[in-house]
Amino acid sequence: MTTGKTRLLGVLGYPIEHSLSPLLASYAIASLGLDAAYLAFPVTAGRARAALAALRELNFIGANVTMPLKEEVIELLDEVSPEALRLRSVNTIVNRNGALHGYSTDGEGLVLALRGLCGVEPSGLLVAVIGTGSASRAVAASLAAAGARVSIHGRNAARVRAAATLTGTEEGSGPRIAEAALVVNATSVGMAGGPDPEGIPVDLGLLHPGQHLYDLVYNPVETPLIKAARSKGLSVHDGRSMLAGQAARAFSLFFGREPPLDGMLAAISPVA
Repeated sequence: MTTGKTRLLGVLGYPIEHSLSPLLASYAIASLGLDAAYLAFPVTAGRARAALAALRELNFIGANVTMPLKEEVIELLDEVSPEALRLRSVNTIVNRNGALHGYSTDGEGLVLALRGLCGVEPSGLLVAVIGTGSASRAVAASLAAAGARVSIHGRNAARVRAAATLTGTEEGSGPRIAEAALVVNATSVGMAGGPDPEGIPVDLGLLHPGQHLYDLVYNPVETPLIKAARSKGLSVHDGRSMLAGQAARAFSLFFGREPPLDGMLAAISPVA
């Protein structure tokens, strides 16, 4: 129930109607008894400046940011964490007395999900990350910081090299995927409504039983890649747990309190 003192948060991006972030945040807000409300706001590329001005003017607690705004907002913020600045990716904005501070919780969210929800400890693992965009850079850097040996893979050699240099990881090759204990799809391939909803972003011949496959895509829950990997005997994990993990980290930045991670995942599982 809202009151005259209720403050707002939200998620900015486009398209945004499919977002599960309002469900996650609303569960966390209710579980801790906070007077706040979280909504989804469609903001297209090139409109970030106006959206951030509204956050200030309406005294939002903060906002999450998704495609296509994760890089666009960087130059518009008052302060950006060193990690988010290095990765050129912001997914969380906190409003502190009118000053907007940007953070990246995507990579931390995946590590939190792997450890707390998937039963996978990344320390010491060989990990192959597919993709070179902002999500790929964030998860590669956080997995490396957690003690994994990470290689980055993509179709554009220059982008792979740039992403590997930026994250302090390795440039990938086919054998690295086959050797990896954990393969992470950090592309939009397989996403409903995306440019390649039926695609598979990795050579299936490189996958085999004994590996873990994590797909950051969560809509649909069972992507073509997850279906194929499951049929080959891999242990598969969909993107809902990372979504919950990054939301939990963002929530702690918004409110200084840790929400129940397992409850947040349960809140989105029936509808995803």
